[in-house]
Amino acid sequence: MQQMMPHYLLKKDRIDKFEDYFSFLSNEYPSWVLYENILYPSVSAAFQASRSTNQQIRLQISQIDSPEELWEIAQEIEDPQDWGEKRLKIMEILLRDKFRRSKELRERLRLTEEKYKIKIKKKKKYISDRQLIYSYENETPSDMFWGVCKGRGYNNAGILLETIRKDISENQDMKKWMLTKFRIEQDVKLLPIITLKVSKNGQQIETIILKSRSYYYLGQYKTCNVLLTHPTVSRLHACFVCQETQKILIIDMDSKSGTFLNSEIIESLHDKQLQNGDQLKFALSTRTYEIFIDYSEANKELQRRKIQLQKDIQQLRKVNQKNIPDEELQKLLGFSINDTLFVSNLPNNTSQTKLKKYFSQYAKVKQVKIPFDKKTGRQKNFAYIIFENQDELRSAHLKTTTHKIKFEGNDIHVKVADKEKSSHLLEVCDLESPQKQKRHRSRSKNCEKKQFRSRERSSSFTQ
Repeated sequence: MQQMMPHYLLKKDRIDKFEDYFSFLSNEYPSWVLYENILYPSVSAAFQASRSTNQQIRLQISQIDSPEELWEIAQEIEDPQDWGEKRLKIMEILLRDKFRRSKELRERLRLTEEKYKIKIKKKKKYISDRQLIYSYENETPSDMFWGVCKGRGYNNAGILLETIRKDISENQDMKKWMLTKFRIEQDVKLLPIITLKVSKNGQQIETIILKSRSYYYLGQYKTCNVLLTHPTVSRLHACFVCQETQKILIIDMDSKSGTFLNSEIIESLHDKQLQNGDQLKFALSTRTYEIFIDYSEANKELQRRKIQLQKDIQQLRKVNQKNIPDEELQKLLGFSINDTLFVSNLPNNTSQTKLKKYFSQYAKVKQVKIPFDKKTGRQKNFAYIIFENQDELRSAHLKTTTHKIKFEGNDIHVKVADKEKSSHLLEVCDLESPQKQKRHRSRSKNCEKKQFRSRERSSSFTQ
């Protein structure tokens, strides 16, 4: 049944008290939350449990009945060393899980976004994006981080609720819940090949091969990776997830008639690890799906990377030696430009200023050059980072090749510039934008005009 907001609340531009009708927005509101295979009675309970690595304490928290009891246990837990970095991510996981498990709460959260009316110069105007503000009475560092007190605070909990609300409205909440909750393998080369052998009445009728994806949807939706056509199957019934640790999980996506692993039902929105030879059934369908997982190609890639990493480490150790001859350095790194890095896979229309600022954290940058295509005039997706000297180049190269480098969301590739390749690229590229070239041409023309006029004047004076 669709929930409706009280009529008198429709004109409010913000919700800053999570009480009465809006008490469901509070972290203390009773609602099931699953975190690391333990079910908790509220977001607040799961959040406090996540601070502890002791399984007994976590289980104890999962059984509590009151906020007072939770507070007593929470006071005895010390924050982990990296808690400041992890807490926002954990809170997002818990809040998404809370609303994923309750259709009623999802709908109530979505309705808080509905347009409200205000009067501007006697005219009614509709405005959306109602603010959700988590208000606190005490100005503690924690309360100021998650909410607002006396008009001051970061309101991170309220912002997370607004983000989830937007995802619900755009039908993205299921996908975001899954991506935040599970450590999904994103590297295509490290993904397995999954084979499903489909049988009916003891006879194999089909073989389905799944590869090159981090997760696969199963259900009646035409967009699902595995179509399940039985009428009792839900539109989005289940999902396979490939984790970073070479584990394949199956998740029941809140299906109506259930998902069965080796004849045992999987709880709604719970996950189970799959093994070779496991058998799956969906709803009341008589078809059996036997699963086989092949990580052989991924393991070959891991071994290749391990060997390459060992070579790179040896090479970097040599490069990092002081007073290494230039010839030896050139032999090791294969470069001829002594102070320049070549950076590729840059975002479109990258700013030279931003790129210079980014690489300045590694070493002293002298100049950044981003070429432009001579034919189209468009900016290329690579650049040359020129450093103050060879020592600065060595420092930057060492720091940027030992870990992944991200610039404005892109995984960029960094290597020492090669003279021959660079000269070939510059044959088809300009180092200045067409706009700058036009300005330079106009300036040069103006200078020529001024010189011509001055010559005319001088000649007239001599006459």
